[in-house]
Amino acid sequence: MSTRNISLNAVLTILFFIGVDIYAYFALRKSINQHRFKKFLKIAYFIAVVIAYIGLYLLYSNFKNKPLNASLIPNLFIGFFFSFFVFKLVLILIFIVEDVYRIVSLFYFFIRNLFSLKKKEVLIGDRRKFIRQTALTL
Repeated sequence: MSTRNISLNAVLTILFFIGVDIYAYFALRKSINQHRFKKFLKIAYFIAVVIAYIGLYLLYSNFKNKPLNASLIPNLFIGFFFSFFVFKLVLILIFIVEDVYRIVSLFYFFIRNLFSLKKKEVLIGDRRKFIRQTALTL
């Protein structure tokens, strides 16, 4: 497979997956950094991402022109890709709801501060620990 055969859809798909990985990593970063095994968790997450991308490559290369077959190793990588991606999507959905809430509250306090006599500094809040722990539990 040469690089000349990569379509725009494949590039956009890869960019989407990279964006999901970046958002998921930054969503998990605070929880990982507070853990006593933070170096191990960062390495494990990186390895999981690499394995998932191997699964995506195997899905794209093996099953583009031929039907599914029962080979064990490629199917394990592809299954890991799908399960890891679904985990990240659930995690991201929870964090996107939290981020939208934080942005709306930031705008509310900013507008309120514009018309208030007492000027207070408007800060965007941190993610709530409860939301972060709930998302990780799911």
